Parts: sequence; C-alpha cells; structure tokens
Amino acid sequence: MTRLPPEYLGHPVLIRLGSSLGTGFLLSAGTNNFLVTAKHVLVDPQHMKGNLRAETGEVIAYSENPKDKDRYEFSVDFKALQGAGDVRASAQDAIVVRLGTVTAGDDKGYQVFTARPGVVVRSKAESPAMFLPISMCHRLDEVRIGNECWILGYPSSIGIRAIPQVDYERPLVKRGSIAGKNSAQGTLIVDAAVFPGNSGGPVIELDQETFLNTKAFLVGIVSQFVPLGPNVVGNSSVVNSGYSVVVAMDPIIDLVESFVE
Repeated sequence: MTRLPPEYLGHPVLIRLGSSLGTGFLLSAGTNNFLVTAKHVLVDPQHMKGNLRAETGEVIAYSENPKDKDRYEFSVDFKALQGAGDVRASAQDAIVVRLGTVTAGDDKGYQVFTARPGVVVRSKAESPAMFLPISMCHRLDEVRIGNECWILGYPSSIGIRAIPQVDYERPLVKRGSIAGKNSAQGTLIVDAAVFPGNSGGPVIELDQETFLNTKAFLVGIVSQFVPLGPNVVGNSSVVNSGYSVVVAMDPIIDLVESFVE
C-alpha cells in the first residue's frame, strides 16, 4: 500500500463563499497561476451559464511544508475577475480562475507571485503555496482503470459540529480506486465516497510502473456522488452508493491553455 507523501496535504484549498464551502486546488501553467474547482462551487446550479453564487469569497491554502502552521488566505473578487476574463468555465462541471502570474525567483529561489486585480493575499505561510504544475496532469485516455487514487478535500457536511470531531479548515484524505470511465461524458467513476464540500477537490492517481516506481498524476476533480437507484431504496430516498463522478482533466487543461499571453 502506497503512503501519501505529507506535502500532498497542501494540494487542496478551501473555498468559502459566505456560508457555502467547497474544495479546489492551485495549478500553474507557464507564468499563470490558477484556482481550479467544480463549476457548481462558484456558479449557481440553476444558472450554470455564469451567474456566480457570490461576488466575493475566500480561498485558504496551505504550504508545501506540513509542519508550517501558518497558511495562505486570499480574498477573491470573483465578479471583477469574471469581468476581466479571468474566469473561464467548461461545458462540464469545471471552472478555472486566474489568480495571478509568477516571475523569476526571489533571493530564496522562490518564484514571485503577482496577484490579478481583485485578488488580495491577506496572509502568507513561511513556505510557498502548493501550485501543482500542469505537467502533473493526465488526460482521460491516460488514466488506468484499477489504479489506486486519493481524493483530497474539505467534506464540510460530515460530522456533528456540536461535537468536535473534524477540523473543517484542514483537508481530509480518502483512498479509493479508478473504477471506470464514461468517455461520452468525459468523466471517471471512482470507488470512494464523497460528500458535500468535497466538490472540486483534486483526485490523484497512483500509477505503479514497477514495484519500486510509483508515480502520481492529477486526473480530475470531484463533481458528485453516485446515488443508489430508485429500484434499491425507493423514489423518496437518496443514498450514497460509495461511487463518485470525477470530471477528467481534459477540459481543465484546455481552459488553462486558453490563457495564452
């Protein structure tokens, strides 16, 4: 069984829009840095053509150092970014937001992040934030059915808040496997249960080429859980089957690559 490298806990970010919570991750491509999440996290499902759930929100990200107690907090004016063309969504349940650009490294060798108008960095950690490189992404046809995977995110709907069971501002890890593909929809089916709050969270595939050589790839984002059918539980109940729908990285890669300077 492959262990999760501790720095991977810095991959998922918490997205807060008023009382609504979701998950996303930070992605880098060339000089651009993006927030990636499920479209329904930012856009009202009743108006998926572009009506934002909220004009502004917060993004909380952790650094690559799991021992770093500080974190990054961004205030994001999604309406302003949308007006500037920095918010782009796919026909599938995926959306990307350009948060800023990077330039040459500072005196410590870290790249310097310059925020887009509408993005304010309110607090920083000592170590850099975890922007996953686009080179780590696999498209749908590269994903192998049966491979192990991890789902990282903030399932804010689980637990009883009156009983301190879960730290809702720290990500949780769910282990599963790639169960199948729906090529017509551009999605993966994952054998792992997800819950409200997981939406938009990164899914990491482990591809074991040899016994000693296991590589990790970003293969998609959580979109929804698969319920049991009405013939099992009746029309009035919705029960989580334990399987989940994951939007493959294809539309996300295409959206990111559309930001060509």
